[in-house]
Amino acid sequence: MKLLIITDDAVGTRRDGRLTAQLATTRLRLLIAYGAAQSAGVTTWLAVRHKPADLIGSEVFREADTLLFGKTFEDHSATALEAKRAGKRVLADIADDLGSTGDFDVLRRVVAYADGVFCSSARLSELAAAWVPEHCCRFCIEEPAEEAIRPPRAQLGGDGFLELLWFGTSRNIVYLVPHLSEIAALAEDRPFRVSLVCHENTVARQLCAAAAEQNEGLFDIRFQEWNPQVQAAALDAAHIVLIPGDLAKDSALKSPNRLINTIAAGRLAVASPIPSYLPFADFALIRDRMADGIRDALAEPAAALEARIGAGQKVLAERYSQAEIGRQWIAALREIDAARPRL
Repeated sequence: MKLLIITDDAVGTRRDGRLTAQLATTRLRLLIAYGAAQSAGVTTWLAVRHKPADLIGSEVFREADTLLFGKTFEDHSATALEAKRAGKRVLADIADDLGSTGDFDVLRRVVAYADGVFCSSARLSELAAAWVPEHCCRFCIEEPAEEAIRPPRAQLGGDGFLELLWFGTSRNIVYLVPHLSEIAALAEDRPFRVSLVCHENTVARQLCAAAAEQNEGLFDIRFQEWNPQVQAAALDAAHIVLIPGDLAKDSALKSPNRLINTIAAGRLAVASPIPSYLPFADFALIRDRMADGIRDALAEPAAALEARIGAGQKVLAERYSQAEIGRQWIAALREIDAARPRL
């Protein structure tokens, strides 16, 4: 197999020489697949932000026999069609609901030509049956922990600010906003500070402006622009991480990557009961209302909370390490390669 991976995300190089990207789905999916393929001896290229016409005319396109499309914002359906005409395999990574409108339409046009797709949750894999050709292979490959494993810490007592954290893309902050007023009400007994770490903080500020009355002495909302270092520092400072979702919207399809990273970082998560979070119910507090989870956490002994987190870290080390997820990518790619008709 000669694999060309295609993304329209912003990809860069970290200080340690490893690749990183703006979007979590790129870092935790495409770049994991890229690194695993290289380690397994697969000839692999990464094409970042190429126009379809330029990509089709490139040397790497001619040499590759397999194309893997990640999150793209260009319409690469012509690229996929040309690949099929040239006898190449077309693969796609699906981490969003392609049945919705908007930016994901372009990837749905690509998967119409797919020989194989990789989905970030079991539910997405089920839905993908309606988006892909009849004989397309489907694989569910989840996302690994990105944060390094740190000792559990759930010392929530004291009189100072209770540090709450939400991190993610600004698109998903709409799930937090309905909870802010109830969380603010809890600050009558203990001052709370909510740190919001995300891209496009202007959007986040507008959404949160009227959500709850802010009082720096009791309830304070702070905004930080996301990058890996800011996320790691915010997790280190947090007492509780809030991971709300909305089953009435698209949260039922989401991967558990934020919950996994919170557990890896040794922090207590209060998360909504969406399908991909339920398997982690023993390691976090799964609640419909974030305020209820905060209240329950404050009432539980720190040792019990830390034991909960520690048990989760053992599961992550076994099932969600980058090495283990990388092995799953290689196994799936080899299965696809073996199924290809030999001329």
